[in-house]
Amino acid sequence: MYGFYFALYSPTYYENIPFVISKHTDKRSFCSFIIRCITVVLDVNSGMFFLSQVICLIKPQNMKNLFIILLSIFTYSASAQISFNTGNTQLDSDLNIINTNANLDFGTFKNRLSVSYNVSERKIKYMRVSLGMKAGEIYLALEISKLSRRPIDDIITIYRRDKNKGWGYIAKQAGIKPGSAEFHQLKNNANSKKNKSKRKNKGKGKSKGKGKGKWK
Repeated sequence: MYGFYFALYSPTYYENIPFVISKHTDKRSFCSFIIRCITVVLDVNSGMFFLSQVICLIKPQNMKNLFIILLSIFTYSASAQISFNTGNTQLDSDLNIINTNANLDFGTFKNRLSVSYNVSERKIKYMRVSLGMKAGEIYLALEISKLSRRPIDDIITIYRRDKNKGWGYIAKQAGIKPGSAEFHQLKNNANSKKNKSKRKNKGKGKSKGKGKGKWK
């Protein structure tokens, strides 16, 4: 129907696993494929890699269609990034990657946070559902709580009061000042968490097999 073949490779989530859309693909499968594309490119650091790794065997007359699809995906990706406003560009980037990875399997992410920070899953659900906090924000709030040695309820109170001022301000109100040892630890922990998430997602991709398959 769409008259082109399209293989997608992602270093973070679907390494070595191609997703192919053929001329026989129906609209429903095509839409599902596009949703997967959007999920992949939400990872800011792999956005350019995604573009460079798109391998196409396309009929010349369908180049325009491909361009429109890619433009739509990257426009959505740019608008979906969270502005953590921590005051540190690298930390903001790492938190966005953590957030994207967490959304792939929030149940597992929630369970690991509960164990790591000794907080109930009910509390995490409250932060996500009632307060509307993103996965990356929940992680950051728990990190600030740990490093500032203040109860998570204190961080939630600050968040509700000052969320429009950004997470850098929230951290400062909790006692973690920019440039302090605690702030550097916050950055290091986020970087470590990001890398662990990527390795876990790579492992999941490899466990699904290396053979090529066609989307039906």
